[in-house]
Amino acid sequence: MASDFEVQIDDDLTKLEDHAEKNLIEGASKIVARQSKEIDFLAMVEEIKGHLQGVVMNEDRSQLLAIFASPYIRIYRIRYLLDTVPLSEKRVSDPRWVTLRKLAVVVESVLRDIDGPKFRPWQEVTDFTPAFVGLDDLPEADDMAVEAKTEEAEDASPSLAADKNEVAWLVENSFELCLKGGESMFDGKAPLLPLDEVQSVTTAVSLLNKGTLTCDADYCVTFSSRQQKYYVLYKTGTKLIASLVFKGERFAASSLHFADCPRGGHAIFRCDNLALSRNAECGFWAQNVDNAADMAGASGVDESTTEAVLTRAPESVSKVSDDGGTAISKIPVKRFPGVGQYVEIVVTGLTDSTVGCCGIGVTTLPPRCFSIQDKFPRRLEFYQGQSWIFSGPYKGITQRLYVHGKKEMTFIPENRHKRLRVGDRLGVLVLPGGRISLYRNRQLMVTSNAPGLEDEEIMEKDLYLVVEVYGYVTTVFLDNEATPEGLQVEGDTT
Repeated sequence: MASDFEVQIDDDLTKLEDHAEKNLIEGASKIVARQSKEIDFLAMVEEIKGHLQGVVMNEDRSQLLAIFASPYIRIYRIRYLLDTVPLSEKRVSDPRWVTLRKLAVVVESVLRDIDGPKFRPWQEVTDFTPAFVGLDDLPEADDMAVEAKTEEAEDASPSLAADKNEVAWLVENSFELCLKGGESMFDGKAPLLPLDEVQSVTTAVSLLNKGTLTCDADYCVTFSSRQQKYYVLYKTGTKLIASLVFKGERFAASSLHFADCPRGGHAIFRCDNLALSRNAECGFWAQNVDNAADMAGASGVDESTTEAVLTRAPESVSKVSDDGGTAISKIPVKRFPGVGQYVEIVVTGLTDSTVGCCGIGVTTLPPRCFSIQDKFPRRLEFYQGQSWIFSGPYKGITQRLYVHGKKEMTFIPENRHKRLRVGDRLGVLVLPGGRISLYRNRQLMVTSNAPGLEDEEIMEKDLYLVVEVYGYVTTVFLDNEATPEGLQVEGDTT
């Protein structure tokens, strides 16, 4: 029998589904009415977000598993809403909607860690029937923001306001393909609309429907100067064909993820290389040695003797350690014009060890520079390439910024006694003028001058993410939706 809490979550989901079906999928076509319905919808999102937040952030996973475990219907219902409800650009970035999406990511990561391949995306589950249907008729999730840009312009643009059955090209018949620089993803597969005539998806659709531009194929590629991305446009009724042509390219080109090689000796990847984990068994002995050291010190055992004996125990007893969970991203970190380059990860796995940290930083060396896996360092403090990395403490409470493998600065954060928790976020922002900042839960921890970053051209160079899970931190997840919007920037007076 479902608990009262589970019944409450089911009721919350039912309200969301009913509201979405009646007001956002089928109705509220007028802009003003739609905005009002979206506000009501997000108020309902706030309710379920509040109920789920405590469950997801709790290190005790028993309640989370009781709610979301096989047959996974509740997380499927949440993910279906996130993937199919077409919110406008203003609402799609609402903190309540963004937080719900992030909570879903954590739940999915936990389920994959526990159930492995048994847990599959809702699209692959034949016995999951959504509460409302409309996915095939909706824009791709990545393109919601692009579509929303056109809503207010449709009344003034006959080519966009026309009956959808009368035009071949629609804004919603598009999906994101790759960032600028990923032209090889479509070269030879689809025609590219002229860059000097088309600078957005909206313009492309308008010109194609007017006949100003022509495309004999059922699909083509266009560039968005604002997004600095390429999009695939396909004629009505040809979505399946276009998707098959570019199968596998969309994820590889546009989503930040870890490279299979190089990586640390104990690093393993999950969730299509979006999650980095360290082999859970590799730190077993080191974890227990750490705990033994604490107990010995509390019992009054001589500190120097305890340290001398116990710090050698992992080598002499187990020959394994808590390191080796290091990795590098396959593609560069995102650029945010006027701000810098930013990346963010979420902690999704911990042990009970008393020692541990999560390292995060950037490097100019792409994965292809490492041809031998053993060359990749087992700890980021040993990274020798051109890099700027926050890591530690490997012991004690001091964190460090390493530049090109050398200690550049040390700092003791204000929350030094607060260990990382599941759901904590770590971000790095590379700023113009040779500065780099570290954030925890989107709160500024430290900003430092970083030799090599002061080069004006550094903001035009590709920077790759490097990450480390060490000690009690065992798993992190890449958040591709994170942006620097709203972050405190040292020196910013606005």
